Amino acid sequence: MNPLIKDISMKMNLKDREGRDIQYERITESIRKTLTFWKRRKLKLRGKIIVVNGLLMSKLIYVLNVLDVPERVLKEIDKIISELLWDGRGVKIAKEVLENGYKDGGLKLINLDRKRKHVGSR
Repeated sequence: MNPLIKDISMKMNLKDREGRDIQYERITESIRKTLTFWKRRKLKLRGKIIVVNGLLMSKLIYVLNVLDVPERVLKEIDKIISELLWDGRGVKIAKEVLENGYKDGGLKLINLDRKRKHVGSR
């Protein structure tokens, strides 16, 4: 490969990654602000999960369709969600249990990683 073309290709990839990272930072900050607003409402756990499933997914679904979301971003968002659900006091119910349906003792919390894989497979 021509060194000039290789250099241009590497620069384009770097700019693409920088733009993608900026987009993720904006989305993460938007989610943080939204959930901080709802945190002040003193909702019960079920209400918090409804907020997460409704508002969070509306902010992320487009991004999941268009961009490949890195694992670190999903972990950051999971951390933000956990802070909302447990008021920063530590996890009281395993996330996997909360993701179960009502009949299985859960509250249908959306699993971001599973959702990402589902959206990406279309």
